[in-house]
Parts: sequence; structure tokens; C-alpha cells
Amino acid sequence: MNRLFWIRLLGLFGFLLVSAAAQAASDLQTIQIGQETRYYRLHLPKPMPTNALALVLNFHGLGSSAEEQETLSAFSTLADQQGFIVVYPQARPTRFGISHWHTKPDEDWHAELSFTQELLQRLQQTYRIDAQRIYLTGLSNGAGMANLLAIQMGERIAALATVAGAFYNLDAWQARSPLPVLAVHGTADKIVPFAGRDPLAGVMQWVNFWVKTNRAVAKPLTIYQQNEILGQVWPGEPEVQLFTIQGKGHTWPGSATMPKRLTSQNLDASALIWRFFRAHKSPIVAN
Repeated sequence: MNRLFWIRLLGLFGFLLVSAAAQAASDLQTIQIGQETRYYRLHLPKPMPTNALALVLNFHGLGSSAEEQETLSAFSTLADQQGFIVVYPQARPTRFGISHWHTKPDEDWHAELSFTQELLQRLQQTYRIDAQRIYLTGLSNGAGMANLLAIQMGERIAALATVAGAFYNLDAWQARSPLPVLAVHGTADKIVPFAGRDPLAGVMQWVNFWVKTNRAVAKPLTIYQQNEILGQVWPGEPEVQLFTIQGKGHTWPGSATMPKRLTSQNLDASALIWRFFRAHKSPIVAN
């Protein structure tokens, strides 16, 4: 299989998605980072609460877009129901025109970090955002981006949740601070295999990275087991959670727009992630 084939698959099966532009409930925004214009989609809850709000940064996968991530995760609908702000950052295209988050140690990940820091600063200056409730999530390459940001700026983040996460070179990183983390991953994922495939880390390698960072217990407890879903927690201060989807693939569980045979409908990943986020606040408000 050629490289383009895998890129298209990692593009989140966009050919099966309904028009994201038609369904998008957000506004396209721009921000200037040095000489570069970067893009993101902003969704404010309707109606807009008057109190300080939680913020979720939701990152799309390789070859996908902010619009598609909004559609497949349905996080904007959840934001309206629960009263929080959600932002969908847009990755820069590669020289092949494929959107891609730079998450490897030998890639330009510093530019991604600067983009996110500048974006957070703008959002906090513009809206009443609760600095103790800033969360990161994403799919595939976007989950890898969220994970990298959690490692690099965890002191500003309340919790991290990844779906089908693509994590590279975990041994090369050291998290700045402990963080509550959750992963959702299918055992039949052929794009980002559960067991890993060099240079992609396996899911348990990711779990062990955060168990060590969080000084959590080494043996997990089962917190949920039904149908093809197994939920586990490694108790700690803070905790590490993993929801394993037996026999399912590289998708966002509960999504109405992703391939049905690969996507579990017995777990709503977005609802699970929001419940996890809602249970956690940053212990210290970053200046």
C-alpha cells in the first residue's frame, strides 16, 4: 500500500462524512503567529452563560480538518447542552497538501506549541474562561497533538482525553506536571495498532508513561465492562483511565458519521470525555 493510501485512511474516512461545512455550528477564525496566519473554528454555547466557562481544545486527525472534527465528534452539540466553549484548531498542510500536526521530537513541534499558547491567550483575553477548566482532546494525529501539549504545558491543562491516539517517541519526552488522562482505543485499529508499530507507541506504553508521571498504582481496577467495552483506571493523584473497544477500529466511538462496522455505538466517546473533564480541575490557576 502506498503512502497516499494511509494518509487518506488517517484522514478519518472523510469520504464517508457528510458535509462538515453544512453541519458546522462554529465560526472560522484566524490568528497571526509571527508571519503566519493560522486557523481555528470557535463554538460558543447557545445560550451563552454569564459565568466563567470551561474550554475544550479538540484536535483533528491527519488529513482531516477542524470542520470534520466538529462533525464527527459532535462536541459543539455537547457544548450547547453543557455550557462550555469548544475550539477546533486547524493543522498546517504539508508540502503534499495534507493537514498534519507536528508531534515528533525531530519535527517543528515548537510551532504547534506557540500556536496553541497564542490561541489560549487570545481566547482568555476575549472570553470569560475558567483557567482551572481548560481541556485537551483529539483523534489520531490530533490526539498525539493533544498529548504533546499535555506534556509540554500540563500546568495550564486540567485533563487530557485521547481517541485512537498516535503517539511517537514517548521515551524522548518528560511531562512537566502530572495530569488526569483518559484514552479510548479499539483493539482492531489497523492505522494506529493497539499494540503499537514502530515508531508508533502502543496504548499500554502510553498508559505506562502517564502512570509513571502521575505516580499511579501499577495494577488497574475495572470500572466498566459491558458488550465490547472495557473501562479501567489506574488510581493515582491524578488518575489514568483507559477504555478499550474490543474488535473496533480507527474511529470515534459513538460517531454517527464514521464507518459503522468499525465504530462502536455502545460507547459515546464525547459524552465519556466530557464526564471525565467535568470531574477534574487544575489545582493551580496558571498566570
